Amino acid sequence: MPSTFPEKWPKWESISLVGDNEERLANVLQAALGRSELIIMTGGLGPTKDDLTKEVAASFFGKELIFDQKTYEHVRSRLESYGITKMTESQKKQALIPEGSLAVQNQPEPDGVPAQKHLTGCRRVHLHTAVHAL
Repeated sequence: MPSTFPEKWPKWESISLVGDNEERLANVLQAALGRSELIIMTGGLGPTKDDLTKEVAASFFGKELIFDQKTYEHVRSRLESYGITKMTESQKKQALIPEGSLAVQNQPEPDGVPAQKHLTGCRRVHLHTAVHAL
């Protein structure tokens, strides 16, 4: 995966692949913060119960998850573009972001999969939607 990123980006020190497990995510985050200036976490921001990345990151830094209206409107708009007019509670979950974070709305991925948000904050940790295609 690192070979697909622009050459101007910094060299990667380490890449960890972690499944949807709170303890393992927290352990990898702790280790990464001890050795890296920037941590990029992808995936785990969706509406399902096993999407735990933002919950783990918020808890790790002692932050609450708060409702972000702009993110909510973005998710709602994307769902409506697919003909979905009523949001489920799990879809509304995507509008929760770690307190003190900046939610940046992005455009749909080339393969048509909506990327709901990029979360930035919690010191030097960036949370991004999953990489759908390289």
